[in-house]
Amino acid sequence: MVETKSLAGEFTEEHLDLNDPEAVAYRNLILDTIDAYVASKAKLQSMATKIQAKVTNGIIPSADAAPELLEIDSKLKTVDSNLQILTASS
Repeated sequence: MVETKSLAGEFTEEHLDLNDPEAVAYRNLILDTIDAYVASKAKLQSMATKIQAKVTNGIIPSADAAPELLEIDSKLKTVDSNLQILTASS
């Protein structure tokens, strides 16, 4: 929901229809999608940290962990790319 704080804001809100239910729903969808990607990124980073700790502690060989770490890295790159698009950042 967009709140106006000036006459110019009221004019803009009215003419751009910023509080149209479809516009509000779309903005909420984008925010929910960003939240999902942020959670996914945290989970992937945690997985990578746990695997790396097992390698460091000699629980699993580095060669066995490498394919999984590469897959996680690939997924992280996709998540980061999608977050950049969704947040219009570089």
